[in-house]
Amino acid sequence: MDRKEKLLPLTNGEVLCLHVSYSKGGMNFFSGSSEKRGYWLHCGPEKRKDGCREFVMFSGIKAFLLEVKRQSPKALAQAEVMAAAKERELILAVLDKGSLALANPQDLPAASEQPASAVCGTIKQDPAAPRLRANPMLMLTKENLAVLPPLGSQADNPDPVAHVKFFDPCGSWTWYATEYDPNERQVFGLVKGLETELGYFNLDELEAFRGPMQMGIERDRHFRPCPLSQVR
Repeated sequence: MDRKEKLLPLTNGEVLCLHVSYSKGGMNFFSGSSEKRGYWLHCGPEKRKDGCREFVMFSGIKAFLLEVKRQSPKALAQAEVMAAAKERELILAVLDKGSLALANPQDLPAASEQPASAVCGTIKQDPAAPRLRANPMLMLTKENLAVLPPLGSQADNPDPVAHVKFFDPCGSWTWYATEYDPNERQVFGLVKGLETELGYFNLDELEAFRGPMQMGIERDRHFRPCPLSQVR
């Protein structure tokens, strides 16, 4: 009963995906906040390749639309109308947060005459709050950099080696790095979160993230390189 995706191309080759979904609410263990039960509008960047979605660390922003106890066609239709009023606000917030740009600026929806309520996001911080400092932990050591192969170098390896492990000390998210681009600080590897999948993530975004008690993502100092088959 969820809304069909709206995909807007970005200048970096990714797409901005917008969709409405129903959530049962409760505790969001990634953000540490309690969420309402009902319909939400999601907006975030994604990598699409050969019809498949690839993980992007910055998962975007979501805005609450309508509080309902259960899904229904009538409630979804109402949420659709409310989503149309929030799309522009959400798109601009995601573009600013991720330093992104639309490939076709005309894809940006026109400003709605209907006022949209404040945006709440899983990663977005309060614009009035000070910028988060980088994680004081050294995300990659010289030893890590010496062994991490470049992006794409293990594409033909059915069981590539995970060289570095990152984890959220206040949550269940874990990242295993198999390849790395030091110029863009872009990493490829296995991500265990809401799902377990191969994909890209960015060290700058890992460093900037803060969970409950302002704790950041950490590198597992005791992790030893091993094939991905051993950590799946």
